[in-house]
Amino acid sequence: MTRQKRPFLVVALAGLAACSRAEPGPSDTGDHAGPKAGTPITRVSMIQPPSVVMDAILEMDARRGRALFVEKSCVVCHEVNGVGGTIAPSLSAPEGGRAVDPLDFSAQIWKGASAMTALQKTELGYQIELSAQEIADLAAFAADPSEQKHLKADHLPAGLEEWVLNAEAWSESAQEAENGDSSEFDQP
Repeated sequence: MTRQKRPFLVVALAGLAACSRAEPGPSDTGDHAGPKAGTPITRVSMIQPPSVVMDAILEMDARRGRALFVEKSCVVCHEVNGVGGTIAPSLSAPEGGRAVDPLDFSAQIWKGASAMTALQKTELGYQIELSAQEIADLAAFAADPSEQKHLKADHLPAGLEEWVLNAEAWSESAQEAENGDSSEFDQP
């Protein structure tokens, strides 16, 4: 089993350590007295906020991101250079690439999370889970036009191209569901 990164735990522990070191005396700015013994932890933490301690710096890898783009089925809804679905935003990188920030990429995923998880459960039957490392690698792939050129439709696993969703297929599927046409799912 691999160790999961838990930066929030490190920050919380740093905060507790900062609180336990609180002693009476002048503050760093000298404009008021520091916390007295017996001061509630919440008040101490506001006076002396903890230092942020980074758990790990992630190494982003666009090649791993390309593999994940297919493996995690991102390609079903998102396209890159004409390969993949068109019912979600394109992840094609502009020529020359773009700045890579996995936190910004994660924030973009978060904005569309409810729609993505609903589609994943409907179309795939499960919700995709991504680790911080996987998000960083996907962000690197989404920003790297040279790596994106290696993604070809004929490189998709057999049968996956049938799952790729475009607006036309999605609207036909939704229309069939509205009309009660479930012959595709009927038992023989």
